[in-house]
Amino acid sequence: MEVIDSFKKVAEGVYSTGNGVHRIGDEQGYLSAYLIETSIGLVQINTVPELFKTYFPVFKKLPVAIFASSPRTNELGDSYTGFEFELWVSRFMDFMNPNRIKFISSEENLKKIYARLEIPMNGNYVNDELGTERSRFVAKRWVDDVFEWVPIQQEMTVGTVKFQYVNDNHLVVYDRKKLVFDSELFPNIILNGKASSFVDEKLKSARLFTGRQDELELIVAGASIGTRPGVTSNFLLSWNNRLVWIDPPARAFEKGIQLGIHLDQVQDFIISHVHEDHIEGFSSILKRKINQNKKLNLISVPEVFDQLKTIFNPNFGSISEYVDFKSITSPEFKNYHGAAFETRINYHPVHTLGFKVSFNGKKVGISGDILYKKSILDSRLKTGDVSKSDYEKLHPTWFSDCQVVLHDTTVSGDPVHTTLSDVEELATHLPESTLIYGYHAGAPIESNIVRQAKFGDHL
Repeated sequence: MEVIDSFKKVAEGVYSTGNGVHRIGDEQGYLSAYLIETSIGLVQINTVPELFKTYFPVFKKLPVAIFASSPRTNELGDSYTGFEFELWVSRFMDFMNPNRIKFISSEENLKKIYARLEIPMNGNYVNDELGTERSRFVAKRWVDDVFEWVPIQQEMTVGTVKFQYVNDNHLVVYDRKKLVFDSELFPNIILNGKASSFVDEKLKSARLFTGRQDELELIVAGASIGTRPGVTSNFLLSWNNRLVWIDPPARAFEKGIQLGIHLDQVQDFIISHVHEDHIEGFSSILKRKINQNKKLNLISVPEVFDQLKTIFNPNFGSISEYVDFKSITSPEFKNYHGAAFETRINYHPVHTLGFKVSFNGKKVGISGDILYKKSILDSRLKTGDVSKSDYEKLHPTWFSDCQVVLHDTTVSGDPVHTTLSDVEELATHLPESTLIYGYHAGAPIESNIVRQAKFGDHL
């Protein structure tokens, strides 16, 4: 068997021994998942944030089986955040014949993984009674189409591959009776302080951000989606010596350094919803706060906070002990350190927030992930699926008082996001002076109306 030092880089975030074992994660091996080439196909050991977008362009195939130990966390992330997009692709790569992935672990671990995955992998858009396309949302447990429960106690065989479950953090894999993997030689996470020391050392190069005290500033800290290369969509807001991060991404400390921001300067973190590309940085940031004996200032709504508890309590015992939670709908946010926040609930498969933020006479709008189409919205009002007041918040004119609007924009036919043509239609309801930026596209936006939001933009 090889040792971890023998891995050689073959692509960004992908390292290989050359004998069929590949490591996905950081170069130092502080947080790692593994892919093993076997006679039954690709076998995955644990996960890391952004796993799918890291390995799929290299291997161009999905695993047939995934082994997961109990969740473990350091300041680079955790071993449970990273399963969701593999399952979405497993479901929709061949819609009529979804690819089932065997999840192998103890019954207790499988329950934790399933509980977190069934939250985002739920629901379907269908036609309503008026015949309007995608205007009705119905419960649909997509996770059951692709998640195959395979509890293990001591040993099990899948085809020619044998798994030996020595204990929760020790797995041995044989292929045709040949030893191909031993987790004692290939650790998935290092918990002895090296990860936090690594982050501390990296942060020494971070510049301290100096915002304009009398100006509202919005920084695009990412504008891509969870399955494509690029930083997932997230934003920073600065005003009145306040710095707030919306949906912090994986390895947020590195993204902050690139943006000229020290992670520890951020006073508040907002989570808009719990799809994986919007929570990839949560566990690492919370772990850093715990290591510093501080609480994480979390802003969202109770529904999203409850979902975060289901997703991350297995990692921390109870995140409530380490989080100072504030509901963004409380009166406090009518004047939060001088800024006013307005929110809405979007048309999206999970409870999702859209925002308007104003300060010192300036206002920006962030749509949040949303399926907007005028015909859909009008139909939902006619059928009573939305109230008149909710309709007005979901109508484009909600953004009429914003100088800048960042809007969810898909150019790939994604059925749960807003198409470019619908964002262009949305623009007709706004003043000509409103600047509209598209994000979450995952590909170039070609439009005379909608500009493409880019990493590092200051608006």
